[in-house]
Amino acid sequence: MKIINENTVEVFGRKYPYEKQISETTGKPTGRRFILAKFSPTDKPVQIFDDSKLSKKLKKAKVESTEKLWEKIINIKSKSGDTGFDYSDTPAGLEPKDEDVARYLGMGIDSFREFNKGAKAFGIKGTEKRLGKATREKQPSKKREAFMKDELIRNWMKSQSGIGNKADSSKKQFINNLYKALRIMELNPTDFADKEGGSQKERFDRAADRMQVVRDFANAPIALDPTVKVKGKEVPRMKKKSKMWDGGDAMYYSFVMPVRSFLKDQGGLTMQKITDKEHNLAASVVGHGKHADVKADFSQIDELKKCAKEKNEDVYMLVLLGLATGLRKIEALTIPLKNVSLEGKDKFGNPIYSVKIFNRKTQHALGYAQQGRKAKDEAYHLADIYDIDTNLAIQERLKNTKEGLLIGSLDKTDPNNFIRPDQIESTGKDEQIQDDNTAIKKILTNPLIECYKEIKLIPTNDEHEEEIKIKGDQVIKTGKMIPKFASGYDERNYFYRKPMHALRHIFAQFWLDITEWNYGDVAKLGHWKTISELEASYGEMPRTAWQNAQVTMQAQKHERLGTPENVDKNIIEKNAARQWSQDNKEEQLTDEVKNEIEDLEKKDKKQSEKQDDIEIVESGDAETEVLNDQR
Repeated sequence: MKIINENTVEVFGRKYPYEKQISETTGKPTGRRFILAKFSPTDKPVQIFDDSKLSKKLKKAKVESTEKLWEKIINIKSKSGDTGFDYSDTPAGLEPKDEDVARYLGMGIDSFREFNKGAKAFGIKGTEKRLGKATREKQPSKKREAFMKDELIRNWMKSQSGIGNKADSSKKQFINNLYKALRIMELNPTDFADKEGGSQKERFDRAADRMQVVRDFANAPIALDPTVKVKGKEVPRMKKKSKMWDGGDAMYYSFVMPVRSFLKDQGGLTMQKITDKEHNLAASVVGHGKHADVKADFSQIDELKKCAKEKNEDVYMLVLLGLATGLRKIEALTIPLKNVSLEGKDKFGNPIYSVKIFNRKTQHALGYAQQGRKAKDEAYHLADIYDIDTNLAIQERLKNTKEGLLIGSLDKTDPNNFIRPDQIESTGKDEQIQDDNTAIKKILTNPLIECYKEIKLIPTNDEHEEEIKIKGDQVIKTGKMIPKFASGYDERNYFYRKPMHALRHIFAQFWLDITEWNYGDVAKLGHWKTISELEASYGEMPRTAWQNAQVTMQAQKHERLGTPENVDKNIIEKNAARQWSQDNKEEQLTDEVKNEIEDLEKKDKKQSEKQDDIEIVESGDAETEVLNDQR
């Protein structure tokens, strides 16, 4: 770190403006200096240091500069490289405590925390992991530590058939949710695994029964949470669900998935597919198909492009590629420039590019099949770009070879370094995607949310609710009405909750509208596995589209047959609207009795097989009759 002048500091080779801190009491400089929040890699000011005045501290820590000290802190905390730190007192899967690291570096805890903030802000340089991605809580409770040390949990975390291959953020969520579920059920991992508890069916049914209390917890707006921490200790407390809570289904699903994973991997249970969504171990995707109407009209799409362009080049490229290809989050963040090829020019002389987009799921599967080379060289799909704005943006991006990616940067010191460089091209089996959620939020998702607000895709919300205060086990209603959402916007809105994935929904609806609801072509364009998946989850056909389709179908029929059109267009549209409405009602009713329908189909199938046997006997010979009698 080098102080250039009174206003500029150089950190990792880049220059940043800074200002001196002024004391609120004396009005004089305190001697501390901070990079301004708006220029900081994070959303908070970062204290900077003059290396020449830190010689003693740096010497104790056995480093030459503040940057090197930051690197060493990150290496120690993320257990990367040869730091000489003794991890014998650090539980498996956890970071070492701040106090232990500070002691090892020969500094007080307050000084260490200031340097730690800088390390978090500037990320990594020459290390394998990002700080802040570990699964450790700052002060884990004794129950939590016992859970993390449990042999079954450790095996589950490492197992390829458990959560060993999950991305860091997903792995952390699975661990946290399994821990909370076990605390709610008041069971330890061994008791819940229930390996000696009888037959597969008996153990499966028992696990489902035990999960009822977890479902009750998820479904209650206010419930007793056994994992609330008070001064480092877990103390059961009544806790209100967040503003995002919407009935409990999604929360319960987040418990079910790690529970199923643990029972299968460490309990040896066969996790059969359950069609009954109300079953306590059902793995049905909650909300699947509920967001098929998430869309933007053509004018909003134009405004979204303009807004994103004003924010920053990364979010602008994300929007353009999202609208052109329908790509997913990890696909978007892992496009090296070498995956872009110039395929020619359009009629106006603009470039036409083709982009290789990695298929992460296929890569993963190929890794398991010991075909890492195919995972790297063949597991991608081609997206041909014909949109002028997108091609021109790609042309500009290709000039900046330093960043190395269409979205984000390969340089670990850049604020838009979203993904570890060594994870851009997956070879499958050992891949654990580690994304920097702080950087993604600051540069991509927050600007997207702001744009969605500006173009009215996220509506304002002036709902109020009665203020509730919780004291111990008491739930107190104050009678005071307060805003439901502090932001003033509906935070339950899909564009607010899933800003990046919402682009895929916009893509689907845009191209379905353009192609007059040709689900087959759009499924191919957006790489959906099935047409039904596109239709159910992304592309609900509006009533007007079905009316137009019916009118067109009737006209095409008469044109092909050479017959006159005998029904007025208005009548067809009226009947199509009635049909569309009734079809929706029928689908809802069918869904409500889905289990009963499946039971009847099974009975019909058995009856049909029995009838086939009778017919064979009646039309066959004596030998056939004997064979059927022996069944």
